[in-house]
Amino acid sequence: MNKSIERLCAHSILVCAVFLALGVFVVAGWLPPVAPSMEAQSIAALFEAHRFRIQVGMTMFGFSGMFYWSFAAAIATQMNRIEGPHHPLTRLQLLASNGTALAIMALAFLGLAMAYRPHIEPTTLQLANDVLWLVFVGLYPPGVMQNLAIGLCILSDKTEGEARVYPRWVGFVNLWVAASFAPGLYIAFFKSGPFAWNGLLGFWPVAVGFFVWAMVMWWTTVQAIRRAPSPAGYRQGVRDS
Repeated sequence: MNKSIERLCAHSILVCAVFLALGVFVVAGWLPPVAPSMEAQSIAALFEAHRFRIQVGMTMFGFSGMFYWSFAAAIATQMNRIEGPHHPLTRLQLLASNGTALAIMALAFLGLAMAYRPHIEPTTLQLANDVLWLVFVGLYPPGVMQNLAIGLCILSDKTEGEARVYPRWVGFVNLWVAASFAPGLYIAFFKSGPFAWNGLLGFWPVAVGFFVWAMVMWWTTVQAIRRAPSPAGYRQGVRDS
């Protein structure tokens, strides 16, 4: 395995995070998110007034999604060092990452379609907006499964000291981030207040949890690559002990 390629895949989460944040929150201007209580006519007026910036923002958002795959591949390579030739958690993490990456790209193209024809029936646009935000903030299954797989894999590592692939605390961070996706269980029941998708307890735990996770996993994955065994060790699916 070429460590330069591994590092490139690990660094790709920075591209993903930057383009996602800039596209959705800065360029499209959706920070805080569009309120679920907003009337259909107001949503239509919003898309009409900011059509171009939303198109650019959603393009950036969709672009960010493909870099989530490469980052998941970098994590999987390190998880495989822990699990060895039989690696169900590594496979589970990769499969779950597909859900997040595809959701990002699907939502980006949904947003593009909404900006493409902002003059459609306002209630139809409102429904599409509901889908966009309910999925963006509330699609918890892929993230929870991915974080659980990573966390359990790291905590299963019995090696101590510098020989560990990831520090033990990183496993607990992944379990905490899995719990931070809990708003996905309740945001569909609220249109205002702290539990709505734009509320203090509906939006911010998800947003903060994701970006904290991205930075923690980026840094510790880069360090794991630096400490990795010889290429032969990777091919045999064994760890450097």
